[in-house]
Amino acid sequence: MQPGHMTPPAQAPGRKFLLVCGILYAVFGGLGIIGAAALQTGGAILGEVGLGSLGAEVNRLAFLAFIASGIMIVAGVLGIAWKDKLEKAQVLIGIAVISIAFDVISSIILGALSPMIIISLALPTLFIVGAVLNKNALSARAGTGA
Repeated sequence: MQPGHMTPPAQAPGRKFLLVCGILYAVFGGLGIIGAAALQTGGAILGEVGLGSLGAEVNRLAFLAFIASGIMIVAGVLGIAWKDKLEKAQVLIGIAVISIAFDVISSIILGALSPMIIISLALPTLFIVGAVLNKNALSARAGTGA
């Protein structure tokens, strides 16, 4: 083995799921922050031109986008950082559940509950799959078999 190169641990079966989903979460979260900032700017402009109620609605969307993007960035960074740490699997599952809950709740608040929610839930679901694989590997290693 060359210096500086580490072989990924064989006992982290969810590693690839968490790495790929973590990268996608981080990228989409970053893009979401940019989009939320643009929405907030648009809401301010609408307020200044006399469309205050529309501006307030756009600002509400921007606020939800900021929160969703923050959750995505946190999930992405932790997924990448903890992809090989079996003992952190439960925390990663919790973060993905929070992400799913926020997606569903914000869709209900916005009245946008549609078939598109299925697509938006794919990434956190795959993230959970990776974390559960790691959690099960930890349990098997500990001798509980679950």
